[in-house]
Amino acid sequence: MSSISSSADHHVATTKPLALTATRDRIVLTLLSTSALLGLAVDVRKHNSSASLDSFFTSAHAMLYAAVTGYACFVLWICRRHMVENGIGRLGRAAIPRGWEAAVMAIVACAVAGVGDMSWHLAYGIEQGNDIFFSPTHIILISGLTMLPFGAIRTYWADSAPETTNGRRFWPIAVAAGSAISAVPVLFLFTNVTGGGVLSANFPAEMTTPEPNTGIVASELFNNLYTSGVLIHSAVIFGVMLCIARRWSLPFGAATLMMTVFAINSVIWFDFQVWRQPVSFVVGGFCIDLMWLGFKSLKNRRLAFRLFALLSPIVLWGSYLLISLTDTAAAISMSREQWTGTIFWTGIIGLASTAVLVPPRKQPVTHLD
Repeated sequence: MSSISSSADHHVATTKPLALTATRDRIVLTLLSTSALLGLAVDVRKHNSSASLDSFFTSAHAMLYAAVTGYACFVLWICRRHMVENGIGRLGRAAIPRGWEAAVMAIVACAVAGVGDMSWHLAYGIEQGNDIFFSPTHIILISGLTMLPFGAIRTYWADSAPETTNGRRFWPIAVAAGSAISAVPVLFLFTNVTGGGVLSANFPAEMTTPEPNTGIVASELFNNLYTSGVLIHSAVIFGVMLCIARRWSLPFGAATLMMTVFAINSVIWFDFQVWRQPVSFVVGGFCIDLMWLGFKSLKNRRLAFRLFALLSPIVLWGSYLLISLTDTAAAISMSREQWTGTIFWTGIIGLASTAVLVPPRKQPVTHLD
């Protein structure tokens, strides 16, 4: 045991700290990851809107994989430059600049998923409809694509101190975060939350009548699916937003920018036919920014963070509901108790997450104390 400990101490003492990369390198990585997620949105739109899609080699796939290839080439170039500048003679952990580990993992995941996706399409054809979101290779690919913007965020995480991140420096982090939350809900688009879902559905009579043998009402199943979709989307959106708010003190406009990137992807997913719900996310993000601006004046930073975690989801989904109702053709198919309760559940989930995100007072924290 002592020999292992002494060996580890010697390794720590003799290993040079990994160098950080320049801000412009991290900005380029952010833009490349954002372009890859836009490519994903175009690909989802292509799958949804083209009933005769029968080839892997499409313009949407070309856009997606070109962006991923550009991301991979840039990361490999950064690693190569890092090796030359620091006199590193062989591949290994030391060849990766500090904070770029997640980016390297992302390109490996995308490479494996890309080969698997092409093989799957060539063997079984092109999925359409809900099958898009259940294809094993698509799940792996979207997971890898989700890691691309998270890889960009990690490069900032390794460098930027909470007190030195202002609005001008923060925009790439907000854009990367917006891209990240845009990727994960693609896996759950069958809930159709960002496009309105059953919120604006007019169910035919046969769907509101209990099944004779089972007593199951089809419209209730759709409503429950919608509720699950809202909770999943909210957990993803605010899981990312609260982690970033825990690491940095959010400048004004951060939530608006994050939700704007998310909304742009949502508009593309639904072939530019859905506008109210994406706009509601932008409005909700702006309201969250205003609320956080007020909470910053509180002396108890932990209380401010918990209130932010509780109220932000309620504000976002409340905006979503109110703006969706401006569609005069919409009809609320859910009961008053279910849609109001769904909104309040998002706040409870956000508040519960602070049990993990806010450490005990004896532990060092960033800007919360």
